[in-house]
Amino acid sequence: MVFRIFLQVWLFWLASLSPAWAAQDSVPVRVGVFDNSPIVTAAPGTPPQGIAIDMIRWVAEREGWQLTYVPDSFDKLVARLERGEIDLLVGIAYSGERARRFQFSRQSLIGNWGMVFRQADARIDSLPDLKGKRVALMRSSTHSQALLELATQFDASFTPVYVDTYQQVLDAIAERRADAGAVNRVFAAVHAHQTDVVVTGIVFNPIFVHFAAPKHASPLLIDAIDRHLAALKADPKSAYYESLRHWLEAAPAKQVPGWLPWVAVAAGSLLLLALAITGLLRHQVQRQTGELQRRADQLQSEIEQREQAQAHLNQLAYFDGLTRLPNREGFRIALSQTLTGMQDTDERLALLFIDIDRLKNINDGLGHGAGDLLLQQIAARLQSVLRAHDHLSRFGGDEFVVIVSEISASSDAELVATRLLQSLAAPINIGSTQIYTGASIGIALYPDDANSIDTLLKHADTAMYQAKEQGGNRYLFYHAQQT
Repeated sequence: MVFRIFLQVWLFWLASLSPAWAAQDSVPVRVGVFDNSPIVTAAPGTPPQGIAIDMIRWVAEREGWQLTYVPDSFDKLVARLERGEIDLLVGIAYSGERARRFQFSRQSLIGNWGMVFRQADARIDSLPDLKGKRVALMRSSTHSQALLELATQFDASFTPVYVDTYQQVLDAIAERRADAGAVNRVFAAVHAHQTDVVVTGIVFNPIFVHFAAPKHASPLLIDAIDRHLAALKADPKSAYYESLRHWLEAAPAKQVPGWLPWVAVAAGSLLLLALAITGLLRHQVQRQTGELQRRADQLQSEIEQREQAQAHLNQLAYFDGLTRLPNREGFRIALSQTLTGMQDTDERLALLFIDIDRLKNINDGLGHGAGDLLLQQIAARLQSVLRAHDHLSRFGGDEFVVIVSEISASSDAELVATRLLQSLAAPINIGSTQIYTGASIGIALYPDDANSIDTLLKHADTAMYQAKEQGGNRYLFYHAQQT
């Protein structure tokens, strides 16, 4: 009896601690948010919403992150990110200058571009028409800087009217404090119809919107975002496309004329006239609402078709259809972004060029179907031993390439190469057949051996062939004497 009571007390005490243990498993992540609807809506006193928030919540739920939102203006959040006061900034456009200051996700959140709107009676339809005009611009926006530079190039300099948000840009035009203004196309798709402004033919500065982290922070957050976003984009029915459809569908706006309440006040002899006017207005509002709904439906259908097509094109253009790894083009983009972020730093990386031994013999003996299954299992094994911020690509045929970043010495690359070889040491089962394979790996270091993508690849490829000539199933570093 005493033992049973003791056991119940002990179990109760253990259960009371379990929430604390669970809480310790969660990773606190400070997320900077600014009002840039529909990518991010950060209204005072309400939780942030939008496409970026949907995606970061999706990742956080699966990675065990505890999100804390930090609202502020965009330029202040950029400064906070640089000082490491926040862990992530959502909805920031990629640029070469920013890539030198921050870590960017390789996966973009959405494509975007700048658009110019004008007053209804303003004669502004092309870039030269902006010359001498007042143009509302959002502070710190890449589109604002791009339009200023574009106007200077084409002798169309204007007077900028700076505001803090894109909504304030449209308000400045509608209130005639500016003749025109620049906003991004995602914001315009949802909000422009609610303001008395007219779109012009000026479209400029195509960009991609990403997530960003402090430059020297751990890459684990960005790598997790990339991994989940890539999977979501590959599925047209995923939460990613559901979020796009939800937020990019402009809601129809019903506007009641300001004089209508005065008509309602009229009584007596004016009652029939008021009812007639009200009926007419109701018909007009219903007709306008129907037109807006039709446009919204068209926009939703267009977004869905374009995003599905874009997802398919991205999969074909940047990913290998057999292994689902980035292909040669995806590798070049990843390496280019990595090298851009390393400019003006003393960081190093290693490029590992991998050639699978004896794959041709396997294809000839068992058929290409077995060879394809073998390549899929090899890709999975290689990926399983890499660090979170290493980047594996299938270069083509029996060749793979690994970008090993953030190394302090060549021994770091040597350790990764050893793990890759060990991952292929055990036999691979294809049906009832056990297959033994290996790999020849060539290693080139940046910037020690080369400072360009093509030269780095060439040197790693040279070292790989040297390893193959020495019997394979080994790695060799590139040396100038090899060429």
